[in-house]
Amino acid sequence: MPLLFAAVTMALLGIPYTLVTSIITTLSIGIGVDYTIHVIHRYREEYTQVRDPQTAAVRTLATTGSSLLGFALTTALGLGVLIASPMLALQQFGITAAITIAYSLIVSIPTCDDRVGRVPEHAATLDGAAVGRRARSGDRCGLQAP
Repeated sequence: MPLLFAAVTMALLGIPYTLVTSIITTLSIGIGVDYTIHVIHRYREEYTQVRDPQTAAVRTLATTGSSLLGFALTTALGLGVLIASPMLALQQFGITAAITIAYSLIVSIPTCDDRVGRVPEHAATLDGAAVGRRARSGDRCGLQAP
């Protein structure tokens, strides 16, 4: 999704899709996946504690959301400095990178939803050791092996 938004924004700004700006694709996928993993993981932790989707979402965005916002701003501004470069290709890269990072952050926020970050009912009662014991005994998600 951020790639689509970035492509539309590039077209609106008149930035061509070149070898230099194509690097944004890889960068965007990597950063977007990281943001989403952080949000979903934190949401699941909060949900197992409070068992209320709305409270878990608010707590997730209050903690991990602010950290990701800081990370996204520093990364976007760090790459955005390339706008001051005398080379046009680096200027376009800086603009596109900053925009794509912002889109990646914006798209990761809706993942903090009960439908996306759903936690199975039995997961709240399992710890790592219990999961290992269940796997060794052939029990998969509450189903006994034949």
